[in-house]
Amino acid sequence: MVSILLADVYIVGVEDWRARGPGYVYVADNSVKRVGLGEPPEDLQYADLFIAGEARIVMPGLLLPPVMLEAYPLRGLLRPEDALPLIRGDHKVSRIVARMSWDEAYYAALMMLYEASLNGYTAVIALTPSPDPVKKAIEDAGLYGMVISLSECWNTGEWEARGSSRVKVDVLACEGKGEGRVSLGGDGAISYNGRKMFKLPPWRREIIPAPGIPNLASPWLHLAGATGLEAEEVFGQLTIEAYRIIEEDYEPYKSDANIIVVDVSEPPSWLPSPEAFTPRHLAPTRPRIETLLSQGRIVVDHEHHMYIGRELARKASQILQQLKEH
Repeated sequence: MVSILLADVYIVGVEDWRARGPGYVYVADNSVKRVGLGEPPEDLQYADLFIAGEARIVMPGLLLPPVMLEAYPLRGLLRPEDALPLIRGDHKVSRIVARMSWDEAYYAALMMLYEASLNGYTAVIALTPSPDPVKKAIEDAGLYGMVISLSECWNTGEWEARGSSRVKVDVLACEGKGEGRVSLGGDGAISYNGRKMFKLPPWRREIIPAPGIPNLASPWLHLAGATGLEAEEVFGQLTIEAYRIIEEDYEPYKSDANIIVVDVSEPPSWLPSPEAFTPRHLAPTRPRIETLLSQGRIVVDHEHHMYIGRELARKASQILQQLKEH
């Protein structure tokens, strides 16, 4: 367990999403312990790791809403309107994913999680016919979240939920194919405990946009208004509301350290002053996620993924190039 001090940074609040600073955030035992403006107190200045830099903005990490991670290498075969058929198992990509071996599912998910981390996602909800390799991929990528089995939707038989300390598990019940805590309606709305939470494309304003497919996983697409929601509304949903599915009492800066540090000193997402920040400033281009902490673990440091490197990407390419549509 290392202690981390982020100092001389601007901190995005969770009420009006304004950036205030300079200030500091102190992380210990994987949790946010102190947040404040000005110089950090002396007792915090002996942290194991010190992170600082001009024009850095600290903000809550994002949660990647339900997406089929294994479809990542097949994303060229998918369009937004394919999200619902894919999850129902009625798309050609669904059939390819269903035939994936353990290794293929694992490495396909791992590569998607690499991109998700660099986009600012600190947790993920995955829809998958292969829960075990996807669960391991989330853990090995340094992230956490929830895996939702498609076994009932795809009629692939019973599957025993086996969660871990970092990844919860559940089963998706499709319309007309059983009932459960997590269910998919005919309109593409995914409900949790009877409450509609996510909507597969095409989106409706009142529900959190869910990618469903890797093509739409970039949060900056949603912040740009592509889903009909205001940037601040999307930002709030992906940093607070979505997290409460896997952590009921989740509060940014008050529990697990899910934090991203964005560099706004140069393009993309350059700002003349960090105080000018609003979530919509992040929309036009993918900002530089310089540092990412997931439950206190440093997953991205100086824009490099600490868990997934070139060797893993090379191995993934060797395994996944064998994928063919029959």
